[in-house]
Amino acid sequence: AEGCSVREKVKAIYVGVSRLAGRSRPENTALTAQQAFELRSKRTGISCAGCTHLFVALCRATKIDAWVVEVVEDVGGKRVTSDQDTKVIAQVCPMVRLDRDLFLVDPTYDLFPAAYRKITVLDDVQATALHMASKAQSLVDTNPTAGLPVAQVAAKLYPESFFAHFALATCLDRLDRRPLAKKEAEICLTIDPNSPLAHI
Repeated sequence: AEGCSVREKVKAIYVGVSRLAGRSRPENTALTAQQAFELRSKRTGISCAGCTHLFVALCRATKIDAWVVEVVEDVGGKRVTSDQDTKVIAQVCPMVRLDRDLFLVDPTYDLFPAAYRKITVLDDVQATALHMASKAQSLVDTNPTAGLPVAQVAAKLYPESFFAHFALATCLDRLDRRPLAKKEAEICLTIDPNSPLAHI
């Protein structure tokens, strides 16, 4: 709204998006901003990815700089790895520019600001790749054939991403392409030898 400060606009967007957050169904774990927006009136939780993409899109629509951030270590310094129940293996949240400062928020966990110990700020190509890796991962159990090309593109777009290669490895494994799956798992270990997921 006119007359509002940047902080007030960001807070308003944050409040609106945080109301949509919740435990999502497996098919709702990898949502684009548009998909998250379309689900806003339905009684279904939206994952951190959907909330983050929607928050970033709304900020940019109001000419506020915002980015997708991958969370590596949480507030307590614990590594963010996986939620075995929902198969979500990457946690993301938004970063926004307020005046000259960068401000981390997380509408999914109602953190304004968020104080994660370790993060990676993603450019739009990397953010797209991480989204594609999450989408591929969500297809591993139901349709790994469809997930495989998505994971392959994700790994090419963001070759430094542990999660992109992990998604590719799991798709290949489900399709009994074990030598290629092993190769991707080895890449995961090279990128992040300390991640428990690399040893699954």
